[in-house]
Amino acid sequence: MGNTPSVDQTTKPEHKRPLRIGILGAGPSGLTAALALESYAGDAVEVTIIDKNSGVSDYEGVEYAIQERAARALEKIGVKDAALQRGNPMTEFCFYDERRDKKQMSVQQDPKYCFEVFRQHFLIDLEAQLKTTKVVRNSLIDNISFPESGEVEVKLTQKGGDAPLNTSLAFDVVIACEGLHSPTRRQLFPDQSKVNEFDFHILYMLVEVKENEPAPKYFREIANGSYLQFNMGQNATNMFFPLSNNRIAMAISFNHDTQNKIWAEHGVEENKPWAMIDAATKKKIATTFAAETKVFDNLFTNLVELVPDWDSKKIYSWAMRDTDALQIPYAKEGNVILIGDAAHAMLPCLGLGASLAMEDAELLGESLAKFAKSNWSEQTLKADLQKQVFSPYASARYPVWADLIARGRIAIPNFAGQQTATGFRVAPYIPIPLVAFAFSIAEWIRDLIGRRGY
Repeated sequence: MGNTPSVDQTTKPEHKRPLRIGILGAGPSGLTAALALESYAGDAVEVTIIDKNSGVSDYEGVEYAIQERAARALEKIGVKDAALQRGNPMTEFCFYDERRDKKQMSVQQDPKYCFEVFRQHFLIDLEAQLKTTKVVRNSLIDNISFPESGEVEVKLTQKGGDAPLNTSLAFDVVIACEGLHSPTRRQLFPDQSKVNEFDFHILYMLVEVKENEPAPKYFREIANGSYLQFNMGQNATNMFFPLSNNRIAMAISFNHDTQNKIWAEHGVEENKPWAMIDAATKKKIATTFAAETKVFDNLFTNLVELVPDWDSKKIYSWAMRDTDALQIPYAKEGNVILIGDAAHAMLPCLGLGASLAMEDAELLGESLAKFAKSNWSEQTLKADLQKQVFSPYASARYPVWADLIARGRIAIPNFAGQQTATGFRVAPYIPIPLVAFAFSIAEWIRDLIGRRGY
C-alpha cells in the first residue's frame, strides 16, 4: 500500500458544483472506487458507473480471493463486514506435491483479512453498499473524446443493439477499470495495449451440494473450511477454493502441450476450444486431470462426478494472459485515469488481481475526494488533477503493479511446468520482501541441483 498523495489546498475560485466522476466498469475496482468516493467525498462528488453487463450474473468466473490489501481497503471505507458477509475466511494456503505425496509448505493467512468469495454474491453485496452512485448498465463504451470545454465526453452504444443509443455523458473525471481488454486503454494507449499470452490454461468448475444431500467424504470439511490447496501432479496442478455454504470452486491448470496430449487421448482435435467440446467429453477430460489428485480419498475425482451441467457458464477455460503495467496510466489529452486490470492485468497465479484493483480504487478515491473538497477551478482542472492527483498516484502505484506482475510470472511453473518443476515456487506468495528473497534463493538452489521439494 502507499500513502495517499497530498492535494494542494491553496486558495482558488471556489467550485459551485460537485466534481462529476464517471467510472467505466462495475467490477470490484469500479464498485470500490465509487464506494470510496461516497465515503470520503460525500456531496462534493457526483458519481456514475457505466457497465457493459445487465447485472452481476453476466460476469464470468466463480470465485475471487479477497486478500489483505483489498479487505483493508474495504475496512477503510466502512463496508468490509457488509461486503464480505458471505465470504469464507482463510487461514492457510497449502502447497502439496502429488508427485512425491508430500506437503511442501503452507503460507498462513489472517482470517480477518483474507477471504474466498463466490464471485456473483460478492459483487451483489458490494454493489448493495452504494448510496448515491448512479449505475448505467448494458452500455458499451464507443468512444472517449475531449471537447474544448475541458470535459471528458463518453459516447455509449447499447450492448447487443443494432444502432448507437446516441447518448453521450460528460464528466470532469473518468476512471477506467474495464478489465484486461479495456477499450479505453486501446484508444488512449494504442502502443501500450499488447496482451501477453502464456503457455497455459486454467479450467474452472463449481460444485455445490445442498445441506440435505449426500456428499463425498471430506467435501463439507473442505467446502466450509478455512484453507485452500494447490496440488501439483505430473500433468496438471489441481486446486480447491472453499467458498462455504457447501460450495467448492475447483481449478485445473495445464500447459499447451499437455492440453494437446489429453485432447488427443479423448479424440479431440488439436487446439479445439473448450467451449466447442461436447459435454460428455468435457467430463472425461476433467476426470483424467482429476485422477492425478489423490488427497482426501480422491475428492477431486469425486467432485467431477457432481458437476451437473458441463455446458454451464460456471465451467469454463481461461487462457492465461497479462499486460505490462502502465507507468503513466492517465491521458495527457484529458482527465482520464486507468486502474485495475485496465492499467495492469495480472496472471491469476497469486490470486491478487481483484485485491490489487480494489486497493487501487480506494487509494485513488481518497485522493480524488480530497481534491473534490478543495477549492478546485474549472479553468485549471486538467493541470491541477494531473499535478495533484494523477501524477503522485502513478508514482506511488506503478512500482507495486510492476512488482506483482513480475511475481505472477515467476509463479508460472507452478501451473504450467509440472513435467520439469522440482517443486512449487512459493517465494512469490510471501509478502515480506526479505523472507521472499530468502525463499527465492532456496528455490533457485533446489532447481539447480534438481531435487524435488525441499
